[in-house]
Amino acid sequence: MNFFAQVALATFYLVMACQILYIYTTRKYKCIIVRQKFTITSWGFTKYIIVDSNGDIYEISNNWLFGKQDAINDWVRLKNNKKYKIYCYGITSRNIGTKIQIVDIEN
Repeated sequence: MNFFAQVALATFYLVMACQILYIYTTRKYKCIIVRQKFTITSWGFTKYIIVDSNGDIYEISNNWLFGKQDAINDWVRLKNNKKYKIYCYGITSRNIGTKIQIVDIEN
């Protein structure tokens, strides 16, 4: 394996390790009441957004690390003014444009 392939592989592992550390350190279970849900389309991709009763913003997205490929089904199932227990990770930051990511939803 040449030098550039080794650097690329090392960079890939570093990025993966940082992503896993971010998920592990920010994960949590929460109970929320859905107040509003909507979609945002940007650059040809649709984001499924939820706002809870506290005004917190969440995104339901597909995530290959969790084997989650049914974000649209989860989003459609949610009903306004109903309480759900969610498993999520991440932080909300307007400066860097991140939202809390929902991984699993229980009724």
